[in-house]
Amino acid sequence: MRKNIFGHLPNVKNEKGMAIATVMIVVAILALLGTGLLLMSMREMNISLKSESANQAFHVAEAGIDYATNKILDGEILTDYPDTTVTFGAGKFIVSIDREVDFSQTPPQATYSITSTGIVEDSQATQTSWLPSLINKVIPVAFAADNQKTLEVEMKQTDPFTEYVYFMDEKQDPENYNFTSYYDKSLKDYIGDEITGTVHANGNVGLGYDLSIYSKKDGLPIFSGVIDKDGDGSIDESVTYVNEIYIVGNNPTFNPPHKQVTEVAFPATNDFSYVRQEIDEGKWNGWIYSGDVEVTLNGTSLQVDSDNLSLSDGSNVLYVEDGNVTINEGVLDGRLTIMSAGGSSDDGDIEIDGNITYQNGVVPSVDANDMLGLIANNDIVVSDDAPNDVFIDAVMLAKNGSIWYEYWSGGWGGGMGGGMGGGKSKGTITVNGSLIQKTDYGDVWTGKGGKHFGYTWGMTDKDDKVKTGYYKKLNYDERLHYSQPPYFFKPDRSLYEITWRQK
Repeated sequence: MRKNIFGHLPNVKNEKGMAIATVMIVVAILALLGTGLLLMSMREMNISLKSESANQAFHVAEAGIDYATNKILDGEILTDYPDTTVTFGAGKFIVSIDREVDFSQTPPQATYSITSTGIVEDSQATQTSWLPSLINKVIPVAFAADNQKTLEVEMKQTDPFTEYVYFMDEKQDPENYNFTSYYDKSLKDYIGDEITGTVHANGNVGLGYDLSIYSKKDGLPIFSGVIDKDGDGSIDESVTYVNEIYIVGNNPTFNPPHKQVTEVAFPATNDFSYVRQEIDEGKWNGWIYSGDVEVTLNGTSLQVDSDNLSLSDGSNVLYVEDGNVTINEGVLDGRLTIMSAGGSSDDGDIEIDGNITYQNGVVPSVDANDMLGLIANNDIVVSDDAPNDVFIDAVMLAKNGSIWYEYWSGGWGGGMGGGMGGGKSKGTITVNGSLIQKTDYGDVWTGKGGKHFGYTWGMTDKDDKVKTGYYKKLNYDERLHYSQPPYFFKPDRSLYEITWRQK
């Protein structure tokens, strides 16, 4: 055996030990490098997973915002809406709405604060189950999937659902007066229409006048605006029109003055077919009837023919097709919209036979949530059976017709029931709400045909009085700045100022 230079034999065991140690060091280094590369790979994978989960959670939270927004736009939210969990796709959202109405403002303004948390299934365990258990244990907790996102939206209603107490889209005869005043012999004084809220007339090209007013005495009729749309502290116009206003006689009161404006779109309501579908599918609380029906309001319930129906705490819709609706009288303690959808040219009317009032009044307050909407495919008619002084709390809309008194002509023909016996000389019709009509013939008849609230034989001191029908006292319901009858107007996001935030 060869010796080394010192004359000793080599230490084989030492050489083997050094080799083993070197191998172990190399293996350890490689293991560390491999683990590092694995962890880096896992980090990249988890970043990708977190991004994917976060995006999914964000979209689910957005769905919650849409869910809440639609409820607000439909007029369903009257108070705070508590946390509600709804399944959506592979996840779920938890949504709540805080509603606040600032009654110190004139008019009051509503603000809705929506919080929606979107949650998707945590896919992290599935994605890493193929790894050794030890590696799974050393993956930092920070690598967990980001499967939850919260969005906040504030909706502030800046414009009312409708700003008009009286809206007329098409005038049929410029010579028949929409508003009037006259000498009442029994009172030995002059009286006239009193309108509180904005009147608007689109008119009809070719007829000349959009709106006709007869003033028997200076100061009458009286038109008073109530809305401050731009928030500058001044009331907007009392009367607006597109082409020309026709005033006969003296000078009515306009406070503020009337003003010529551009044409205003006829207020849009939900399509009848859509309403029926929502009720059919159970999305809206409502009832569907076919044929003529009679309705009586009894506080928190209503009677439809012989059926007694209970109103829910929220929104309610009575949908009638292929017939007409007669509302006898009553008091409403709740929220209800009655729709007469029609089906032929001979139906789709609503007839009012008596007083219709709210249990909790119309003055804006926390408790004043009662609201009635009447939508007729054709006409809304005040019956001759109605009291001499009739009170109607409602938002009324005649989609293709007019709003008028049944025996306006005293039985001389024309209009629903004309020629079936003379109409009566009535007193005052007081409406708290809004009257919106597609067509109009003038509310006082002066010798032309049409559909009206009153009829007179002349404009002299001797004969100057309304022979049949009513003079009008119309009051805008200021709650229309922050509330509406159930599902009445088509949802319109432009009425709101919307601010988004992400937590």
